[in-house]
Amino acid sequence: MTKPIILALASCLCATAFAAQCEGVTQSGERCKRDAAEGSAFCIGHADQAKQTAAAADNKQKDDGACWAVTAAGKRCKRKKDGESDYCRQHAPSVKPAKPVSQCRAMTYEGKQCVRKPVEGSRYCAQHGGK
Repeated sequence: MTKPIILALASCLCATAFAAQCEGVTQSGERCKRDAAEGSAFCIGHADQAKQTAAAADNKQKDDGACWAVTAAGKRCKRKKDGESDYCRQHAPSVKPAKPVSQCRAMTYEGKQCVRKPVEGSRYCAQHGGK
């Protein structure tokens, strides 16, 4: 009577011990804790990440002058690289120049922004602590 129970328990443990964990990344940045779908490294919920991983691997294998970005459909961007960047103009990480400060950042007692010019190298005028 105990042998069938032990065998059933052992088969359940073996089945769960060999199920691969999903390699997907959750929205919080942690690894997914679900089991991967059969024949895949990702669960059903992270199938889109499988497409992006495959497209990214394809990007690294062939450098034909095209942008390395992966579209939402999981395919490689077809535009040409922009200069020395590995991405086209649309997908290149943008670095916006800092906006010059032309007005003191302090607030007046009336709740309005101070209209004086800030001291050079500061965001505040001399009255509000600019040095």
